[in-house]
Amino acid sequence: MLQPPEYTSVIPFEADDHLDGLMLVCSDGRFENHVDDFRKYLVETTELRRLDRYFVPGAQLQFLSREAGYPDADLTTGFWARFFIDHHHTGKVIIIGHEHCAAYRFAPAYQNLSDDELRERQNTDLRLIRDFITNKYPSISVHLYYMRPTIKNNAVEFFRVE
Repeated sequence: MLQPPEYTSVIPFEADDHLDGLMLVCSDGRFENHVDDFRKYLVETTELRRLDRYFVPGAQLQFLSREAGYPDADLTTGFWARFFIDHHHTGKVIIIGHEHCAAYRFAPAYQNLSDDELRERQNTDLRLIRDFITNKYPSISVHLYYMRPTIKNNAVEFFRVE
């Protein structure tokens, strides 16, 4: 028997399992509110309304974990990305990398990279994952972003990665 709920959200639940997109984002909690704010921006400025969100360390790095010197997470991440796309009828994928990503900074293969080189590595990986997804799912559009705090840490900027 279930216990009484600890909390009840009064927001109505939409049972339809068709979602507009998948947002793959690093799990770094320092950016949680900024990612939520960006999601709201996307809802206001695009046709996206409901997004699956997949939070995993390093976001795009999880598709290339072996190359970075980590244990193989490539198959698992690929499986879950395909799961969201196939079962929630996803039409768009948004992948967001970020500055100061510990998964990249501490990756065994990237230990000697400067901040600029790490940023370029992340952007290269974002492009690789976009190509991987669009080769498997030609009808899916993939949008890449890189976020970073401003110099004074009073905001977080989102940059489109082409």
